[in-house]
Parts: sequence; structure tokens; C-alpha cells
Amino acid sequence: MNKILIMEARSQNKLFRNFFAGGLVLKNLPFIYFAGVLALIYIANAHSAEKKVREIHRLREEVKELRWHYMSFKSEFLFSSSPTQLVNDVKYLDLGYNKNSFNKKLIKK
Repeated sequence: MNKILIMEARSQNKLFRNFFAGGLVLKNLPFIYFAGVLALIYIANAHSAEKKVREIHRLREEVKELRWHYMSFKSEFLFSSSPTQLVNDVKYLDLGYNKNSFNKKLIKK
């Protein structure tokens, strides 16, 4: 019984050595390297895609905030440049206000 177990262990050990030492693995080593390089490229591509997605999300939030600032400044500008607001802003200068000054006048030559 012991001899049978020892012989089975030797045959399994021999099969293991043939598999790694001179057989299947060494013959297919270039393919294993190729598959490893493809795996590295795949991982690098996934990291690059995630980085770009995070950057796009950050830029969208920044554009949203800048658009809000633009609309706020635009409304302030339009309000402050209206004729009635201009009159209110320069009241303290005592320039005098003529209600007809805002009407367009045509001058014929």
C-alpha cells in the first residue's frame, strides 16, 4: 500500500515538473507575456477613463457655478444701467434732471 502511494506521489510530482519545467508553460511563455501586457493596458485604460469622468464632472459643476455668476452679474448690470437707476445714482451730483433728455432727437441739416 505504501509503495502505491509513493509511486502515485512520484508520478504526480513528475507530472508537475513536466508541466512547469519543460512542457506547456515554457512553450506558451510568449502568449503569457502578451496576455499580461494586455491586462496591464486594460487596467491603465480603466484608470484613465475614471480620471476623465471625474474631470468632466468637476468641469460641469464649475460651468454651472460660472453660469450662475454670469446671470447674476448680467442682471445687476442691466438693472444699474437703466435710465431711472442712473438718475438715482447721480442725484447727489446735482446735475439737474430733464425728463426729455432720454428721448432721441433728430437734427436735420
